[in-house]
Amino acid sequence: NAWPEGVTVFGCESVDVVAVERDGVQLATVQGISYAQRDTTENLARRFSRPPGPGVHLGLLHCNVEGAPSGHANYAPCTLGDLRATRLDYLALGHVHERRVLAEGTGPGDPWVVYPGNTQARSPRHSETGAKGAYVVEVRDGRVLAPEFVACDRVRFAELACEISELSDLGELEAELRELAERARRDAQSRSVIVRAAFTGRGGLHGDLSRPGVLDELLAHLRDRSPESEPFCWWDSIHDESIAPGEVEELLGRGDFAADLLEIVAAVEEEGADLEALIASIVGEAPRSLQLALDRVATEPQRRLALLGTARQLALDQLGEP
Repeated sequence: NAWPEGVTVFGCESVDVVAVERDGVQLATVQGISYAQRDTTENLARRFSRPPGPGVHLGLLHCNVEGAPSGHANYAPCTLGDLRATRLDYLALGHVHERRVLAEGTGPGDPWVVYPGNTQARSPRHSETGAKGAYVVEVRDGRVLAPEFVACDRVRFAELACEISELSDLGELEAELRELAERARRDAQSRSVIVRAAFTGRGGLHGDLSRPGVLDELLAHLRDRSPESEPFCWWDSIHDESIAPGEVEELLGRGDFAADLLEIVAAVEEEGADLEALIASIVGEAPRSLQLALDRVATEPQRRLALLGTARQLALDQLGEP
């Protein structure tokens, strides 16, 4: 099918600059470049520059900016300095689905640099959680004002943390999960939600949750009893990251690597220690399974506490082995 009138598909040989006009007056230019191949490793930002002419100057680029949320393929890698050097007024970036304002422009030639994210979440990955939409950008007297985020999604993904320490049985746990899900649905403002839940904290329920089949049965029960109405709530998965009462204290005395990791986790959770420095000091000696968990903690700062819970449980598993 042909694209509708007014749509421009950028070429891949060079940056294309398209003028936006109304009644013969140039209001803006929009420039961009497509990839010649998927795994593009050239710093394409260095090809952009401010063209002559009136109006606001915008750039579109699919790229991986150094220092932006990590965990993404390093396509068209560049730095924030490269983007600022274009002297455009606004750069709308693709690739990272988690919206982020990387730079606030101060006026013509000093650009706003923005990852708007995607307009609809596509999976339960952490970068797909929360509100999804677009930024509406107002230009006044040639100056780009602060972009306004507008949610456009119809279905929202949510991650729920369920603390078990105050819960006495599986019935209370299920009731708490339903309340958390209902809260997520209210927060989504009449949108449907797909939820993942993780059990955290320490308590007697840890033993029940550790029994074979319990998590699967609980998930099936939650799905069966979810209201068949719009907006819907679908339970994607549940995970146990809880620990038994006294388990940590009993095992810390072994003095091995996993015990050291438990002490570090406790220090970070209670005192907000320098997580990157701690990880760097121990990750080289860690078993492979623990290295993977620690790498995730280091590269996704917004998930530190949840991922620390995963690392802690892996440490407990290691301690429990003969």
